[in-house]
Amino acid sequence: MQIEFEITTIVALYAAVISTIAVGWHIYTFLRSGVRLEIDLTPNMQLFIGSRLGEEKFIKMNISNVGGQPTTLQNVVIFGYKNRLSYIRNKHSYSGVVPMHDQYTPPLPHLLELGSTWATRLFQTEVEKTIKKDALKFIAMGVYYSSSKKPKLNRLNIKMLLNIEDV
Repeated sequence: MQIEFEITTIVALYAAVISTIAVGWHIYTFLRSGVRLEIDLTPNMQLFIGSRLGEEKFIKMNISNVGGQPTTLQNVVIFGYKNRLSYIRNKHSYSGVVPMHDQYTPPLPHLLELGSTWATRLFQTEVEKTIKKDALKFIAMGVYYSSSKKPKLNRLNIKMLLNIEDV
């Protein structure tokens, strides 16, 4: 059996492949063009003051705009979940808003330009008390921002926060 192709068939196949790649590229760029925030949470941080280490521990929170549009950060929030299922379903049993930040943090609301980062620190003593009092297994911290009705959240590692082996 011999297969013969005309030049028009080859050109048509080539055009179909190229157009499919082009459509895929446009979908990819459309999905990546809006506001995209990345949140980095680091517990157990301490200030180094002069030559000595500060006593108070805090959670460092960096929010970076890695998307294609600026946005306005509105509120920092914290949600607590009693088990994995409630975390997956986003049914929190504890919620809170962080109303004030330290003197080194730009106040909210704050315009977050493309490629810029907003950083704050949250004292972790109260977070630890809440975890123990409410028997929380999962903590998510994040931010409400102007481009979305839902907050952007990132899970906080409770094992690292409480310095324990098994939660």
